[in-house]
Amino acid sequence: MQKMDIENSNNQISMNNANNENNSSDNPINRFFRSIYNYCSNLIKKNPTRNSKEINSKFIESFIHYKEHYKNNINYHIKEPLNSKVGLINLLNDCYIVSFLQILFHTPRFLIILKQLNTIAKSDIIKYLILVSEYPFNVEYFYELKQLLGRINPEYSKPYSNDSQEFGIDLINYLISEIKGTIEEISYESPACQQEENLIEYKKEALNHFISTYQANQIDLEKLFLFNQIDLFYFNNSIRPQIYSNSHMELTLQKTMSYEKLGDLIDKKYNSDNFDNTSNQLFIKSKLVSLPNILIISINRALNNERINNCLIEYGEILDLKNYIDYDLYNDYNKKTTYHLYSINECFHSMRYSHYVCSIKIGGKWFFFDDNKSVEERTFVNSSNFVVGLFYIRDI
Repeated sequence: MQKMDIENSNNQISMNNANNENNSSDNPINRFFRSIYNYCSNLIKKNPTRNSKEINSKFIESFIHYKEHYKNNINYHIKEPLNSKVGLINLLNDCYIVSFLQILFHTPRFLIILKQLNTIAKSDIIKYLILVSEYPFNVEYFYELKQLLGRINPEYSKPYSNDSQEFGIDLINYLISEIKGTIEEISYESPACQQEENLIEYKKEALNHFISTYQANQIDLEKLFLFNQIDLFYFNNSIRPQIYSNSHMELTLQKTMSYEKLGDLIDKKYNSDNFDNTSNQLFIKSKLVSLPNILIISINRALNNERINNCLIEYGEILDLKNYIDYDLYNDYNKKTTYHLYSINECFHSMRYSHYVCSIKIGGKWFFFDDNKSVEERTFVNSSNFVVGLFYIRDI
């Protein structure tokens, strides 16, 4: 398609509409697409950039593609999004939003909890998340949601690409904070500890402090996504336990590596080798003290580092976190630590271009979602040069 400016494109689409059968100015289908076109065109105009012509060209191409595919069922309704196997639209560099939302909509219990919260919180973002999940081909709902996402980060309402994992974590934390208030890290300092055998008691004291100030007020979304970890540092004069609330595991790739196993990356963050007795210091690495039902693992790839960008990550459909649990503190009634992979978020990239897609396991089969109405079935592959997010569900 030739690059053209907004005005010429609008004229072209108007001419195409004039040649369609049963075309009229009061045709609801035409009004719908005209409103979407004008909306997105104005969004581009409001955000001028040196790549505005390129953005406009991509939009026009995807708009015509969208119109041809969805003109007969723009309000297609899905009663059970978890079993939908349909794509979400992407007109203006929205693949980073679309891919993560698709995963959330296929996350067990997420939409159920969201609908429950909608009756309590009266949040516009929650309202439109539900509408987009049920009407995935209605662009009006999606772009109303996109504007609302600007409350979380102004960049999310603009026609530019962003990081999918960062967006998703921001969204989850925002939803929790809307209902409960701002999520804060809680730290706790204990009295001096001179003997190693006292560590368990100090860890328990720290965890009890954390529970009394935070966990007692947990909501369902936190129980679904968040886990807790503890760090302990032992010096001659003091011990400083710290417990954090986390919505995901964030794993950083090594600059020198071109291949890494997921288990090795987790080991580097939650090392099973607890004690370092050098320099009169007892150091206990981060340990999990509770487990979420949904575990989100973000793989950090540096955008300006080709080796990290192309690093092959090997992962499995089953992940066991038993080596990363602090059993002195972990007292959940359900001690199952096994997780099953249900979704993969990938980013295909080049020097000037990136595109987010996702694969989701539905009914025992894997499906590939890539901005299309039709979703293709695919064979599971246990490694990827492009994976940026892994989503596991706990075996409960």
